[in-house]
Amino acid sequence: MNIEFHTHGRLMKEWVVEYVREYLVQLNDVYGNISRAHVHFREETSDGSNERVCEIELTIFGISLFVHHRCDSYAQAAKQVLLTLGEKIEEILSTQGEPQEVLTTVKI
Repeated sequence: MNIEFHTHGRLMKEWVVEYVREYLVQLNDVYGNISRAHVHFREETSDGSNERVCEIELTIFGISLFVHHRCDSYAQAAKQVLLTLGEKIEEILSTQGEPQEVLTTVKI
């Protein structure tokens, strides 16, 4: 698994990056098949307030998932994104077990 981080170095706390990295490694250990993760931390200013944004693009089972969240801190945003990613992965796994529609043709 390849993990890339794009951060505001001076604004980020190292433990937040490490927390996200460890969580992604745990997801890979549990579910496997995670090929890459792009993690973006950025600051967004709107209406005079500064919001911290965490975005993760994750490729798992050949499917690309994108989740983002805005909060007052990077830690809160990261936690929400990681929880949502776990839910999305569970959703994907639950639908994989369902039978797919099969179209057959019979020549008479």
